[in-house]
Amino acid sequence: MIYIIYIMQVIQHGGVKTFLDSMYSISHSQSTLLNCKVHLRKMQKFLRESYNCNEEEIFSLINEGKVDVYKLLNQFVIFLDKDNRRPSTIRVCVSVAKNYLKFHGVKIYTEDMKGVVRLPKKRRTKETPLTKEMIVSLLRVLPMKLQTTVLVLCASGMRIGELVHLTIDDIDFQSNPTHIA
Repeated sequence: MIYIIYIMQVIQHGGVKTFLDSMYSISHSQSTLLNCKVHLRKMQKFLRESYNCNEEEIFSLINEGKVDVYKLLNQFVIFLDKDNRRPSTIRVCVSVAKNYLKFHGVKIYTEDMKGVVRLPKKRRTKETPLTKEMIVSLLRVLPMKLQTTVLVLCASGMRIGELVHLTIDDIDFQSNPTHIA
């Protein structure tokens, strides 16, 4: 409930509402609008905790030269990373924050941004194929019908959707080995 009240306060704020309207006019997506609201809320939390100010105050500090916009965005990245946000979320948050700052007249140059603001790399996990032992241990705990399903999927390379639409007429039991058409 508190979250909804806070979002409504953010929407009523003139600068934020105008920015959100401009974002909506680009995509015409409520989902995009909601994401922008959430990411702006994260930025506002960062400004309160790190700079003890709101957006309007930070705009004036940036324009007066008291705060470097690139260092601000880099600190925002660090803040989000410490909050255990995923790299893709951090990228979107920084993009929304950057667009919001640009919308309010703050000059941000891409080359300078790349030099100062270090975005985290996406974590890649290496997928390993199932081993014979893994499949055997899986088959031991499955009911007989599911054992058959898993064996057909493994042996044929079929997808689940293809198996679901399989009929008895699609299977050629006369050939050796049995073929699935």
